[in-house]
Amino acid sequence: MQKYEIIISNQFYDGLEDIFNWIKQDNLFHANKFRDGIKKIVRGLAVFPESGKNLPFNTKAKVYKGRFIVYTINHQTKMVNVIDLIDPQQHTRASKYI
Repeated sequence: MQKYEIIISNQFYDGLEDIFNWIKQDNLFHANKFRDGIKKIVRGLAVFPESGKNLPFNTKAKVYKGRFIVYTINHQTKMVNVIDLIDPQQHTRASKYI
């Protein structure tokens, strides 16, 4: 099975930091577990890029604890571009994808 290369945008890292800091206000342990869970899912996209839900504009999303990891797949170059991490309740960010 061929692995895809994972490219992660700064926008994704910004979203992860925002959500991590929000969770951390209540519980650092849960914030760390959330971040670790997100990283595990992103790593898994290298092997199973088609496993996410289809979204408009040729994007896909994996859902983890109510947050969407938004990405695109380029099968020709064998790359997964992780675009964003959003909380669907953040309407301004989420409206770009859903």
